[in-house]
Amino acid sequence: EFASYVSLPCRIIPIGLEHFSIAVDRVITRWRLEKTRAELIACRAEMTQRKADEAMTLDIIAGMTRLSSENEAVGRIMELFDMLFATRNIVYASVQQGRVTSCTARSGDAPAASTCQEWLDSGWGSDADEDLPDSLRLRIIFRNEVMGLVLIEGIETGRIIEYRQTALPLTDVCGLAVSNARMYQDL
Repeated sequence: EFASYVSLPCRIIPIGLEHFSIAVDRVITRWRLEKTRAELIACRAEMTQRKADEAMTLDIIAGMTRLSSENEAVGRIMELFDMLFATRNIVYASVQQGRVTSCTARSGDAPAASTCQEWLDSGWGSDADEDLPDSLRLRIIFRNEVMGLVLIEGIETGRIIEYRQTALPLTDVCGLAVSNARMYQDL
């Protein structure tokens, strides 16, 4: 009936239901294999990228302990967080003896030191960052002393908790880097 509807010749080949079932199973199996293959290729590419990102992160972290100035340490800290979170902007406020000494921004203008001091005085880096939903606030601490403040702006809002869990352990290494750089400068 279909052949006559489309005006094409046809012929009927009788086959058993078992043969038809095998043919359909073969088509479905090929489709599933191709789908699984595509998923494995995508997973492999993602794992390769993740491995490269982690290697680069470890390289940056390892290099942070051999810096000779605080400016170098700040640059590496900003580079690290920018690489990890693909940010719009990063602001770093250097803190010494409870006072903000300078503020640096990766992109755009840096806020005034007085603004950064207000951040420090307000309990910067707490979990309550509702006023900046696409930002992450971090304290860079070494031996219970605040060495700096970091504002990471323009990150994906749905991943703030995941990003915070990634960033918090790194703040200790960053604090060590800043402390080492300050000691080196003092020497």
